[in-house]
Amino acid sequence: MHNTLKLARQYVQDATVFQVATIDAMGFPNLVALTPLTTSRGIDSVLFYTGKETATVRNLTNSCNAAIICFKEKEYSSLMLKGSLRIEPHMVEQVSDALSHFQSRLRYEQPVVLRFRTMSIKFRQHNKIDYQQIARKGVNH
Repeated sequence: MHNTLKLARQYVQDATVFQVATIDAMGFPNLVALTPLTTSRGIDSVLFYTGKETATVRNLTNSCNAAIICFKEKEYSSLMLKGSLRIEPHMVEQVSDALSHFQSRLRYEQPVVLRFRTMSIKFRQHNKIDYQQIARKGVNH
């Protein structure tokens, strides 16, 4: 377990893009590529910058359940995090200086910051899979 969590932490830090999956009003998955914010990024929580008018944000009215996925092709490995995704009110101003060049050029009319909170992980490397629950004290999902 210790090695899996150590590798998972490194994957989250190294990832430049995550696939973010939410559930739409009809119960179908919606998958988009989002770049994570560099601030406050870890195995427990990842921040994303997107627009309020996006399908990802609209889907949060149906369910906050979500998954994020990243992979390393050269290592034949991937990391999937299962958890919840919520809008972080009033955080846009706090992270505006931390936006990447790409993120700052998106120019959303109504930008929002989304916080993904991890409940469990699925790590796959060379066709071996490991699942881990993430213990959270005093946090309600």
